[in-house]
Amino acid sequence: MKFEDYKKISGQWKFLIIILIIYLIVFIVDFEFGKEAINNFLVMFGKVIAIAVVVFFIMFVLNLFIKPEIIKKHLGNESGLKGLFYIILASIFISGPPYVLMPMFSDFKE
Repeated sequence: MKFEDYKKISGQWKFLIIILIIYLIVFIVDFEFGKEAINNFLVMFGKVIAIAVVVFFIMFVLNLFIKPEIIKKHLGNESGLKGLFYIILASIFISGPPYVLMPMFSDFKE
């Protein structure tokens, strides 16, 4: 392999390789600590996957029953104060960082 071939590897793969190397070094230096780190990762990963499955299920159900016309009616340019109320209500009930939620609400509005 030439050096140019290594440049073609995407950032995600480079990050994964670096993390695996760090885990390997940790296992070599302190096996018990490495084992505990892997266990903690697997527990956290399981929790994240469980939440992701629930979120995707809710998104699937909402996409089945809520048509774009309904969303436009309640969140479009003509919705007025009602649309503003729904956005405020959603931002209260949906916990998450605003930099993720606000673009999503902007997509709903469009």
